[in-house]
Amino acid sequence: MEFLLTFTDHAKQRLIERNICPDEVEYVIRFGLKEHRAGCVAYYLAKRCIPAADRRNQRICQLEGLTVLVGQPGQNGLPVITLYRNREGGLKNHRRKTKYDRREVA
Repeated sequence: MEFLLTFTDHAKQRLIERNICPDEVEYVIRFGLKEHRAGCVAYYLAKRCIPAADRRNQRICQLEGLTVLVGQPGQNGLPVITLYRNREGGLKNHRRKTKYDRREVA
């Protein structure tokens, strides 16, 4: 799977804050769980997604729990919107949008 990653300014800032390089983001997209939601695609690297040969690599094991949010592919490539770590819940917490009560209170 060949793709060109482009990073938004927000994603670049998160890369620096979380000490993650673009190659590691590509690794999460390649091996992580994929889930479509709200016009974006989320890739989550669970422990079970890491190949057995890579489990001895400490840097890759530290990627466990990383979620990468990607927009729709365009002419410039695949835009990475943001990334964050969530080891406990993974994508479970983001399956549904929250419901809003739009009734007016008198």
